[in-house]
Amino acid sequence: MVDVSGVGYRVLVSPGTLDKLPAVGTPVKLYTYFCVREDALLLYGFLTKEELGLFKQLITVSGIGPKAGLSSFRHECGRSAFCNFFLRMRERLQKLREWGRKRQNGWY
Repeated sequence: MVDVSGVGYRVLVSPGTLDKLPAVGTPVKLYTYFCVREDALLLYGFLTKEELGLFKQLITVSGIGPKAGLSSFRHECGRSAFCNFFLRMRERLQKLREWGRKRQNGWY
């Protein structure tokens, strides 16, 4: 729960981010992603712009939603390798989708 000018917001964060947050009552800056679903309005919080950017990239991959994207931030070590892996996977999935469309339309 984050208090902003007297209004409390529930912000979902990864366990790694939770460990790095300061003590209760201490000001903190979070970069947030606002997710609008049919049944909920959710805020996902990150300590750095880089984490937020990676999260946004992850959720563009088909089958990876905000919950799965956030859970992937569990491990602090290898964050850059993790980022590179998912960016490569995203490119491959996009190529595979394009290949599937071409094949379906007889362009192969």
